[in-house]
Amino acid sequence: MTTLARLVAALALPFVLVAAHAEEAQEFPSRTIKLVVPAAPGGPIDAVARILADGFKTVWPVPVVIENRAGAGTSTGAAFVAAAPPDGYTLLVMPDSITVNPSLYPNVNPDPLKSFEPIALIATATQLLVVRPGLGVADFHQFLDFARGKGTDVNMASAGTGTLSHLTEVLLEQRTGVATTHIPFKGAAPALTALLGAHVDAMWLMPAPAVPHLRSGKL
Repeated sequence: MTTLARLVAALALPFVLVAAHAEEAQEFPSRTIKLVVPAAPGGPIDAVARILADGFKTVWPVPVVIENRAGAGTSTGAAFVAAAPPDGYTLLVMPDSITVNPSLYPNVNPDPLKSFEPIALIATATQLLVVRPGLGVADFHQFLDFARGKGTDVNMASAGTGTLSHLTEVLLEQRTGVATTHIPFKGAAPALTALLGAHVDAMWLMPAPAVPHLRSGKL
């Protein structure tokens, strides 16, 4: 298996729907349900949540609203849901960080094992390495050669410190020996905007937000 294939195999991203540990409720739902996204609007987690909300609206007779609470590698949104009443009316669309954060932060709050009730795995996605067209590389091996030559002059954007895009960058460096400069943003959407504006050189990104720009030649 090639280095690229091993990276792709290792980096499947799960999205899970969880709720604060809930008690049994009667006549559910009877009022508005809040679907919390622990990331900025316009990113892949937000997109998955909005598709999910549209589906809920076809089967539930109550409004389903999206609330974005970005920050601290998704911990801000997670903490908000963990503190909500355990009645099933506040749900969280959570990426892989629900399992990653406890390994990154010694006193992670909330504890995913104690604070949430998992409901469903709703989507999985691999990540793509995308670069600005002016970088002059056309495939993964050309990028590695370019990065080895430029070193820390290559700026790699991410959705934030400790996010999957950042950890993928670290994994790439560990597996290939390249050294780049990490540029964290407050979400995948602003990171992608910076890449499209040629303010950074490359980033790891899920297919959904990347494909339209790949087809148009902007990435």
